[in-house]
Amino acid sequence: MKRCLRPVVPLMLALAATTAWANQSESSNTPVTADSQSTALSPGRIVLYEYPNFAGPQVTIESGMAQNLDWANFNNPMHRAESARVESGTWKICSDRAFQGECRVVGPGDYATLSGALASGIASAEPVLKPQLGALTPR
Repeated sequence: MKRCLRPVVPLMLALAATTAWANQSESSNTPVTADSQSTALSPGRIVLYEYPNFAGPQVTIESGMAQNLDWANFNNPMHRAESARVESGTWKICSDRAFQGECRVVGPGDYATLSGALASGIASAEPVLKPQLGALTPR
């Protein structure tokens, strides 16, 4: 019987040590902030609205991209959003499909109206994992 348990004991000790380490790291008192979390794990969430001032039908894009908004329930023939609410993450929004045309990088906030080339609406959106300088900020 002693001979059978001998190979199992080191394995049991290794598992116990691993479990203790996992429990210790879970209960550590180090606060977790949004800046310390990896953006690769949670790219963000954006809500697009058909009309300015968050009016009309809306669609939510979460942890993914939209090369076009043809699938959205927007009534306008171009299937574009004219306002946006970035709930989390950083997003690249573009005036044309497939991330073409005029593009802007936007961070968390409310974008009730869009200006410049985006005044005609957002046709595609994707999360940006590493924001660049020059990102728009909400008004």
